[in-house]
Amino acid sequence: MKDTTKKEIKVQIDRSLCSSCGMCVTTTPEFFELDGDLISRVKNNPTFRDLPILEEAAQNCPSEAIKITKL
Repeated sequence: MKDTTKKEIKVQIDRSLCSSCGMCVTTTPEFFELDGDLISRVKNNPTFRDLPILEEAAQNCPSEAIKITKL
């Protein structure tokens, strides 16, 4: 039987929503950093294994700028 469980994710930051508070950088510095405009950006190509900590970061984002899509 073929495993059809989604195993890849895509993490995006909506730059128009990011408030530059740095909450994601503080809680998950291995996956987020602030760019030159002080807007969060994703780094280090997160994988499906990282989903729990990324979901926590998304839930803690006060501006709801972090979007996670299971591919």
